[in-house]
This record gives sequence, structure tokens and C-alpha cells, in this order.
Amino acid sequence: MEQVMAGRTTENIQLDATTSRAVARGIGERLRQSINADQRFPDRLQRLLDEMRDREAREIASDKRR
Repeated sequence: MEQVMAGRTTENIQLDATTSRAVARGIGERLRQSINADQRFPDRLQRLLDEMRDREAREIASDKRR
């Protein structure tokens, strides 16, 4: 199993790429639910959110090609 993400606790938790993506998608979904679509964010945070959306779209496209 390729280690993608190691836990930051005293336990050594390892996630494979598929699990890591599932966790990231779950976190993203919770964030989308808690953030008002009309809410204005600081420029830096907005750029990070845009980058996250772009990466997620590329991952989804990549998964569909497999």
C-alpha cells in the first residue's frame, strides 16, 4: 500500500490514495454544506478554494479514465 497521508497523532495511520481522496471529498462536502454560496472570503482563501475545486475536478476526470 502506497502511503499518501500519515496521521498526525501518536498513532501511525496510513491511508491509500483511494481512501485519502474519499476523506478529502467528504471534508469538501461538509465544507460546501456549511458555507453560504454568497459568502465573500479573503482573496487568499478564495484562491485556495478555487485550487481545491480544480484539483478535485482533475481527480474526478482522471478516475473516469481508469
